[in-house]
Amino acid sequence: MNFEVWAGIFLGLLLLVCIVGWQEKKRSLKNCKKRLQKDYGRPLTLKNDLLRMECIPAYYRAHDNGKGIDDITWNDLGMDQIFAMMNYTYSASGEEYLYHILRTPVDREEELLVREQEIQYFMEHEDKRRSLQMIFMRMGKKDQHSLYEYLGFLREAYGKRKVGLAVWLPLCLVILSVILLFVRTGVGLIMLMVVISYNIFHYFNQKGKLRPYLSGLQFLVRLFSAGRAAGQIDLEICREQVSEIKEITKTFLPFLKKARFVFAGEAGSGNPLEILRDYVNMVFHFDLIQLNSMLSMIESREEEIDRFNTALGYLETMIAIGSYRTCLKQGEGYCTPEFISTDTKITGEGITVDDETKTSDIKQIVLDGYHPMLKDPVSNSYQMNGPMLLTGSNASGKSTFLKTMALNQLFAQTVHMACAKKFQTRFYRIYSSMALTDDLCGGDSYFMVEIKAMKRIIEKRKTEGVPVLCFIDEVLRGTNTVERIAASAQILKSLAEQGVICVAATHDIELTMLLEPWYENYHFTESVDGQDVTFSYRLLNGRADSRNAIRLLQVMGYDAGLIEDAEAMAQEFIRSGQWKIR
Repeated sequence: MNFEVWAGIFLGLLLLVCIVGWQEKKRSLKNCKKRLQKDYGRPLTLKNDLLRMECIPAYYRAHDNGKGIDDITWNDLGMDQIFAMMNYTYSASGEEYLYHILRTPVDREEELLVREQEIQYFMEHEDKRRSLQMIFMRMGKKDQHSLYEYLGFLREAYGKRKVGLAVWLPLCLVILSVILLFVRTGVGLIMLMVVISYNIFHYFNQKGKLRPYLSGLQFLVRLFSAGRAAGQIDLEICREQVSEIKEITKTFLPFLKKARFVFAGEAGSGNPLEILRDYVNMVFHFDLIQLNSMLSMIESREEEIDRFNTALGYLETMIAIGSYRTCLKQGEGYCTPEFISTDTKITGEGITVDDETKTSDIKQIVLDGYHPMLKDPVSNSYQMNGPMLLTGSNASGKSTFLKTMALNQLFAQTVHMACAKKFQTRFYRIYSSMALTDDLCGGDSYFMVEIKAMKRIIEKRKTEGVPVLCFIDEVLRGTNTVERIAASAQILKSLAEQGVICVAATHDIELTMLLEPWYENYHFTESVDGQDVTFSYRLLNGRADSRNAIRLLQVMGYDAGLIEDAEAMAQEFIRSGQWKIR
């Protein structure tokens, strides 16, 4: 069979591969559109990729200015689960920026109003939203490393760019084999087969050593490709981000041109064109050859890459927030917050504002606030004029209410919404001390962990900024009753006197009387009817006045004599102020 026949067969196969690849791409595009239509505004399945969860905070850590939500508060509020519930993103840039926004509350209403405008735009302009989502979906978030980790890997490669003949030799051998093929076909064919086998072996050997660097460059290729496509969409908002994307894309066009025939765009997708490109790289080492040049282009431009990533992440985050809002349904599941100032008109159905109360005294007004993680939440309305003290039995709703208050305040200052029918508030720095545990690694007991957590709140009050709003669950539960009440009373009094708006939950009724000059008392209660215990989960004015703990032992089937003796002890203590056991 002569050379022309072989060439004809090769061209025919190449044409077939192109047709199959085009059909595969068309089918993939159709499936992506169906997925976008199906996913928007629908509840997400709460599952976290542990490897991705480890690198998602990378953007936040790289941009942390010390004013974000600290780890204790983030964990207290279960924000990893909240983030997963809101994570309607398809790209690593969007996912990491959404996390960053949730951990970085702002204290300027102007910035939040701009976000509101952009969120609403994407909710109303389905065509623009889906066009961007298609781009972000192609970009993906399957990497086990963040952009900032990849940049760290690439810094290690900057001094290793000169790989010399080791990269160029395989390509030279292929060229010599092809030339020999025209001179002596048989010998040339044998040499070509040997060279191809050697090149494939050499390729995997070299690529194994360079894989961290190649993966980082592939990530950048997807990042810049997504930005170039996003810059071509005509948006009436996000002018700053779009301008940034377009400007930086021009800088990195040579980078994309070098990468065009180097990296498979969808590794592992099964697309015949991508598979063919992989084999070409194995034989000719194009990706290894281009490595030096591409590294040189990004070495001095990390700041631009960061700005580019920020702009893309911002766009997708605004879309994701809109999708989450659609899931909640405005008017039923969320509202946009109103920030109180001296000229704010205080209104609210179901909220009574005393005529004597000045606007400057009101810290927060909420109508039907609830926690979005609960399947059937009980909403609560309240007016906060200062520090609050919550009492009530276990499981009555105190901890959930604290988390609801904190989460809605965080939502208001990050994604400009609240899970309520009405939410009027001020700007705060948010801290908590709730779900603490012993620090086994650090050697700290629960009590030490607890007092350190509260000490950080006191210290933050001394720094400049908007007022501190803190949430404390079961104050100093890690020590004995006498010292707990004494120390708790002084700590909570100190916080109130320093201007901290503290909302604390406690079982110690004594604190409600000791702190009455500084704290407003509220409580939750339950009713015990025969063998049934019913919790209303409603916030009520005043201190808790019921004692149902011992009766709950009876409901759970404890010995009648034990219950009778416990009740007698409690009555004796109330009468004499001393404990006696019999």
